[in-house]
Amino acid sequence: MKKKKNPISDEDFKKHLKEQFDFLQRSAKSYDEGYSSEAKRIATTLRVLLYDTTSSTSLLTHLGKNKIKFYNTAENYESGLASKLKLVSLTTPSALTIPPTQ
Repeated sequence: MKKKKNPISDEDFKKHLKEQFDFLQRSAKSYDEGYSSEAKRIATTLRVLLYDTTSSTSLLTHLGKNKIKFYNTAENYESGLASKLKLVSLTTPSALTIPPTQ
């Protein structure tokens, strides 16, 4: 017999969102300090936030906020110079604004 899942409340999803933003901020800080392996953790967090498949739903989709716009800070680059790309920032509606961690 398949066990029924307990529904997750919007409040719980918002808590998960704050947690993911905290992960992202800490990993970005570590990455900027030279820990390049943090890129994997950043990618994982972005996947949780943004990536929808037939078998999983992104956190922002659960919250109905999957139509946000991205601000691209990448410089123009020549082929083969991808290492000069910078991360993009993410803006969310005021209802999802997460204050920076101290």
